[in-house]
Amino acid sequence: MKATFEEKQNLLRGGLLALLILLLPLFFQNKYYISLFVVVGIHSLVVLGLTLFMGFAGQVSLGHAAFYGIGAYITGVLSTKFGFPVMASFLLAIGGTGFIALVIAYPILKIKGFYLGMATLGFAEIVYIFLNQTGGLTGGGTGLGNIPRISISGVVFDSDMKYYYFVWLLFFVLFIFSMNFLSSRIGRALRAIHEDEMAAETMGINVARYKTMVFVLSAIYAGLAGALYAHYVSFLSPGICSLMFNVIIIAMVVIGGSGSIWGALLGTVLLTLVPEYLVYFQDYEPLVYGLMIIGIVMFSPQGLVGLLDRLWTSVSAAFSHRGCRIAKRPDGKEMLDSFGRKDGL
Repeated sequence: MKATFEEKQNLLRGGLLALLILLLPLFFQNKYYISLFVVVGIHSLVVLGLTLFMGFAGQVSLGHAAFYGIGAYITGVLSTKFGFPVMASFLLAIGGTGFIALVIAYPILKIKGFYLGMATLGFAEIVYIFLNQTGGLTGGGTGLGNIPRISISGVVFDSDMKYYYFVWLLFFVLFIFSMNFLSSRIGRALRAIHEDEMAAETMGINVARYKTMVFVLSAIYAGLAGALYAHYVSFLSPGICSLMFNVIIIAMVVIGGSGSIWGALLGTVLLTLVPEYLVYFQDYEPLVYGLMIIGIVMFSPQGLVGLLDRLWTSVSAAFSHRGCRIAKRPDGKEMLDSFGRKDGL
């Protein structure tokens, strides 16, 4: 079967992304920048999952940071308090996060719109309070330390460079999976639910099932990211699932472009790197994020991806306009354009 133009375009972009991931450390060999790119990769996983849930299924979540914290703390507690092998605790963290999401999905996804957002925010606050109050298990406000590094078949990811490639390999695999997921029948069903749940149900789409599926999948992405973060920094505190982190990841989705998984990556890169150069505004961080979200919603509702698409369309149109001058026939007479104009303008 012949590949469509969109599939070819995605294949080209995917290849360029893989090449960029591979070569980026060669241009930024400073350990600080490598560690920053590791954090970008981890955050990108959370935002990718949230984009599937919010941008494509059209649901509202203000609490996905809770799943990030759950994944981090499950692997951290199991590997430090109970002596589980690192990979076992890592995989249990991913599975455990998905299971918790499945358990809460049934009651919470019956709510719609703004109320769903409030319910997910309430869940995040419950998780945050639990992590603070269970000092004997999670370390409470003082935190949980000495979390071991990940090792696979004797290879220990004990350097920033190794962890960089490990994180971005996982991201790339899930990014490609997400692209295929969205182009499948399930992805089309999610778009239909986004447009109109009642109409989608009338067409025979099992709305509850698909909403649960994408909710659990997005939670698994967040749990994976949290587990990666735990084994990278080797220390956890309840702040990783605070209200502020919820605001940050939502800002990443909205600013990048909630209707595009490329937007998820773009928004994450921007909002992870930019604050590093705005240290003087650290006390006003929520205000800065709020103003950025308002600006994007007002002037480019499709996010940075929509802005870049419009820019590319304008540039392409300008070049096409310049290139449509009239050629002459062999007899020397001018050929008219399709509108009957001599100069092609």
